[in-house]
Amino acid sequence: MAYGQRIELDALDPAVEKNLLLRLYAVPRAGEQCFVETQGVCANTYYLSVSTFDEAPVAVVYRLKHTGEVRVVRWLEDTTVDQATITLTMDRYTALARQNNPALENTTTELRLVVTPAAVVEAAK
Repeated sequence: MAYGQRIELDALDPAVEKNLLLRLYAVPRAGEQCFVETQGVCANTYYLSVSTFDEAPVAVVYRLKHTGEVRVVRWLEDTTVDQATITLTMDRYTALARQNNPALENTTTELRLVVTPAAVVEAAK
C-alpha cells in the first residue's frame, strides 16, 4: 500500500450524511503486460477501510473483488446505523494503459457497495 493512492470517500458528496468513515486505497497490480515496450500500471487492486464513529470505533479493511481504475464514486442515501451504500464506476484498465496501448478493450463496470463494519457486499451492474 506504500505506493498506492488514498481516496477520502467521506469528503465526496457532502449533501449525503455519512454513517461510516470510508477510505479507498488504490494499489497498483504488479506483473501485468498491457503496456507496449514499457512498464506501467494496467489496473489497481482496491482496499476499503471502514470505521465507525463510536467512542471505541471498530475499524476494518476489505479487499474489493473488482480491479481496474475507479473513475466515479457516488454516495447513496442510507439511513441504516453503521451502514453506507456507494457506487463505483470502474474501468478495466487505467487511462494511461489505454493511452499507451489503444488495442486494449476497455469495459466499464458500475459496482454497488453496501458497507458495514462486518462485511462489504459488492454487486456489479
